[in-house]
Amino acid sequence: TTIARTESARVFNQSQFEADRQFLISNNLMNKAYKKLRSRTGTPCDHCNLLIKRPPIPFQANFADLGTQLTVTETSDSGDVKVKTLPVNWEAIKAGNVHPNCNCEYVLIIKD
Repeated sequence: TTIARTESARVFNQSQFEADRQFLISNNLMNKAYKKLRSRTGTPCDHCNLLIKRPPIPFQANFADLGTQLTVTETSDSGDVKVKTLPVNWEAIKAGNVHPNCNCEYVLIIKD
């Protein structure tokens, strides 16, 4: 179930990315195109939230490159600090799908 859910979301996001890329090229808008990560559920995990809080990036750029690590720090109510690291070790994150069962996608932004 996890694999099916993850891959279905990945295929949807990659298809949207390719459609947007073709649209931007055919309309000569690539130099004005940006994207921002967002959660479909509104309750992203800490790793996704790290990327969601970043400002829009150029459309062709990756949210995270292959080989990087997304690191977040979590502090419990008792003051215990926990560092969580998510390696980007399968493919660059360019259209969402930061981890298995991820519900994130990107939003296309065209700036004037």
